[in-house]
Formats: sequence, structure tokens, C-alpha cells
Amino acid sequence: KGELKQVINEFQLNEVIENVIKPFSANQPAKDLPITTEIAPRLCQSIRGNQDGISKVLSKLVDNAIKFTEQGEIIIRVQTVERPDDKVWIRFEIVDTGIGIAPAKKTQLFDVFSQVDGSSTRSYDGMGMGLAVAKMYIDSMEGKIGVESIENKGSTFWFEVAVEEVPK
Repeated sequence: KGELKQVINEFQLNEVIENVIKPFSANQPAKDLPITTEIAPRLCQSIRGNQDGISKVLSKLVDNAIKFTEQGEIIIRVQTVERPDDKVWIRFEIVDTGIGIAPAKKTQLFDVFSQVDGSSTRSYDGMGMGLAVAKMYIDSMEGKIGVESIENKGSTFWFEVAVEEVPK
């Protein structure tokens, strides 16, 4: 197992989110799925953190949300969360109105090569490996990743990472 490289740099949070959304908006004309963002107003836009890791995980989760959602919408929410340390923690939530996940299947979702439902492999190929890689990125940033879901109602995939706010 190789370690994922931690490259910490300064970036604009809204630009990272826009850069993740742009290719999906251009490549999804067949599905009329609006992707909206809700960024907490008090959240600092200039931050230092692992921009590449955040972008890759966000991209994978948005890709899955599109893949598993036939109608409705996808929302990307970003907010700070309180933790009992002196770091600034940001929580990203990718909310969809897709097929959802059965409670029994959620525990293995982030395992390497796991597929939620073998019968849907042809329609929804490739989810397991992407989520395992997303978890490896989040683990390398000492963050957390998870999912809340209701079958046939949708899912909220989320991750939390520590960043530094860069004052203006």
C-alpha cells in the first residue's frame, strides 16, 4: 500500500467546487439534474489544505450522485463543524434524490471492490473502487467520510477535513 501524497496549498473553496461541477454540467445533457451549491455564509473562502484530495473526493461523490440519480437534484453543501480541537473542520455533503442504499449494505460501501448490489452492476458499474479510493484520500487527510441514505429516496455522502483559514 502506498501512502497518498499530502500536498498542502492555498486555494479558493468556491473555485474548487466550480471546477468539480463544470465537467459534469457539460457532460450530462441527457439527465436534467440541477447541481446546486450551498456554502455556509461565514465560511472563509481562502483556505489551506489538500486541494487535490478534496477535489478528487468531491468529484467522485458528485459522479456517483449523478450515476445513481435519474431525476430530482444534487446539492453540494459546505459548512464548518465543531470538533474538540483547535483546527477548522469543513464538512462537504453531496445530497442526491437517487436510488438510495439499503442499511445492511452501507457498512461495506467504502471497502475496496465492494458493490452495493451485484444485480445492478451493469447499470451502476464501478462505484465500489471509487469510494474505497475516496476513503483512502480522506484517511490520508485524517478526516472522516460516511453516508446517510434511505432506499428509494436518496443519499447524502459526506466528508470532513481539517483546513486552515487564510485571512484576507
